[in-house]
Amino acid sequence: MPSMIRAVLLGLIVATVVAGVAPAGPLEDAQAAYERGDYATAQRLWGPLAEEGVAEAEFGLGRLSLFGNGVAKDGALAVAWLSRAATHGSASVGWLLGQIYDGSLSSLGLDVVPDAAEAVRWYRVAAEGGFMAAWQQLAEHYAEGRGVAQDFAEAIQWYRKLADEGDTFSRSRIGEFYRDGRGVPQDYAEAAKWFGEAAAGGYAYAQYQMGLFHRDGRGVHSDVVEAYKWLTLAAAAANPIPGAAAERDLLATKMTSVQIAEAQRLSSAWKPK
Repeated sequence: MPSMIRAVLLGLIVATVVAGVAPAGPLEDAQAAYERGDYATAQRLWGPLAEEGVAEAEFGLGRLSLFGNGVAKDGALAVAWLSRAATHGSASVGWLLGQIYDGSLSSLGLDVVPDAAEAVRWYRVAAEGGFMAAWQQLAEHYAEGRGVAQDFAEAIQWYRKLADEGDTFSRSRIGEFYRDGRGVPQDYAEAAKWFGEAAAGGYAYAQYQMGLFHRDGRGVHSDVVEAYKWLTLAAAAANPIPGAAAERDLLATKMTSVQIAEAQRLSSAWKPK
């Protein structure tokens, strides 16, 4: 996961955990102290509340040890406090623990041994608490068999939850499972449906697949104009799909000039939905 995305999600975690804080009192004072860099005061105010099991305070102390703010950086102590916060109802912190055990935050230099099974355990806590970033992590772990037995059907269930929220990557992944018959019976028509939804949203890999499906008549009617259009879009994406341009140019040798012109018109006029 790119560092910028991780930073944004970490910010969301802070916002999620602190969202329920009252407008006055020790929790707000501790957070204000933390934000102005007065870590000693933040630690002093969070300490008694954390001992009482207040998730916001437990998360606060975990952050201090996680980043070495005002205290020595200590991965084990950070995990201990973060685990308490997640157990006391902070789903977003469960995702953060999953990231730590996955090794995704190794750049912080934490003394925590990566443990994929432990990562999955915390991702599940976060996922069951409704934290969407954890849904994708669970889907990927089940699909790849990392920390759990490989289970494509379970992976699909988590990808479906993301797809229902409009995630084009997850829609494309479901298309792959139906295309390959992993976790579900092989079904090109169903694969084309999922790839089509992802392609319409601008996901380049799904556009490439729709080009191939229309070229070969798999799950959809054979249509060289549609195939050319989708391959052109996949080749022109911000992250172009390797081979898309070559497949389009090879297809063009079997098309009339009228067909090529129409396909180019369609690709130029295309807008994501």
